[in-house]
Amino acid sequence: MPNTCASCGTKVSRRDAHRNRYGEYICRACEASGIKFSSYRRVRRWFKQAAPRGLLWVGLLLLALFVMAALFRYFNQYNPAPVDPGAGL
Repeated sequence: MPNTCASCGTKVSRRDAHRNRYGEYICRACEASGIKFSSYRRVRRWFKQAAPRGLLWVGLLLLALFVMAALFRYFNQYNPAPVDPGAGL
């Protein structure tokens, strides 16, 4: 059964291909030229990890906003802005 090279896309026999740690088959010609994995895998892995990273940053941002709002409320409660006596006229 021929395998498809992940780098160049040619059909090669199992004997002429190497299976890397990502489960991709790389033909001997591509392997000899220094290719060890395809860029598709790297992009796919980046996108899979982007969602949890994004959620982490959103969570940290919301936590920071909550702390800032709590501090603003605390300091505003014990040090209110001065009231202008002539503003009600």
